[in-house]
Amino acid sequence: MFSKLMTAALVMIAAGAPAALGGDPQEPVLKGPQVTDGGVPGSRRAFGDGQGGDLKQKLADRPIPQMQFMRALGVLRDENTPASARLTDDQQQKIRAINEEFEQSMRSFREAHKGEFEEMRGQFGDRGRPQPPRGEGKPGDGEMQPPPPPPP
Repeated sequence: MFSKLMTAALVMIAAGAPAALGGDPQEPVLKGPQVTDGGVPGSRRAFGDGQGGDLKQKLADRPIPQMQFMRALGVLRDENTPASARLTDDQQQKIRAINEEFEQSMRSFREAHKGEFEEMRGQFGDRGRPQPPRGEGKPGDGEMQPPPPPPP
């Protein structure tokens, strides 16, 4: 009799727990706050002030690469963007002029330092790692080896 009474009490408590807690029975119990992504489209880096530690600050202080920045601005030109947030023709012309000036300065810099780039490419190769001089290194480092002689 006691066990039936305890079972009935536990069932009643379990059935009334969500209502007693005032929670929505459809919502997960351990659900956290809603988080929105503040990153630049196409990037894993946050687009913000980077508060929260030395490493995070250093990462946040890095400039956004020009191509990613221009892609992010492309969202503001899209026809799906609300008219109140869309770039005006004047803003687009100013951005285009700034971008062209930046690209021209990059081309000028590359041309002015072409010899230095070629020298570094000779030292480090295209991937930025030092290349062993030809004829040195372990067999198989990019060179084909002759086949072993046939057995006698």
